[in-house]
Amino acid sequence: MKERLLLLFAELDEYGISYRRLSRDMGKHQSYIGNVMSSNRTLSQDAIEYLTARFNVNPEWLQTGVGSMFLDGGKTNNVDQAIFITKWLSLPERERQSVENIVNILYEHVDQDHQEH
Repeated sequence: MKERLLLLFAELDEYGISYRRLSRDMGKHQSYIGNVMSSNRTLSQDAIEYLTARFNVNPEWLQTGVGSMFLDGGKTNNVDQAIFITKWLSLPERERQSVENIVNILYEHVDQDHQEH
């Protein structure tokens, strides 16, 4: 499992998701995943379920190595959305409001384009 976790976290690392952050998001101690990676421990069932629900990770692949890393053969928009939300939630309130304002401006622009066509 350790090798598969390394592959998975290489994928998630490109989005800035650390072991500590993911451990906390799972409701575990911040060193949980690091401890799993440095020992022969396996992920708990609830941790596997979390990775499946949050990042579309194939639980069979994670446990046995059979199949694709992600369900449906690849990462879905759910992964990108989850990563965006995780990063957005880590922002201070003032920065969150700035991001929300930018998204609203972009949405208005796209909405106008759709109305014109």
